[in-house]
Amino acid sequence: ATKDVVMNGLPDDLKAEIIDSDDIITIRVEGFAAQMNLMQVSDVMLGIDWEAYRLANEMERMEEGRYRVPAQITVPEGVTKVATEITVLVELSEK
Repeated sequence: ATKDVVMNGLPDDLKAEIIDSDDIITIRVEGFAAQMNLMQVSDVMLGIDWEAYRLANEMERMEEGRYRVPAQITVPEGVTKVATEITVLVELSEK
């Protein structure tokens, strides 16, 4: 769900809604069995860096509209994610 995604650098006057997700994202991780057995879904964080996206696309500021953006995945220490690239379609609108 959109509320579970960390939105870094999103302007205060905009809100974001993920519009093409089935709320299921599959990632592959590796690690020692002991570490993997302790890992829970809530230990995995998904985030979007709007400032990095804006700069990479040479935009002056983020505006309303739909954007396909890369999402960063953070996993617990001792666990490694295996080359998982995720993009999500997000709609930005005024608050």
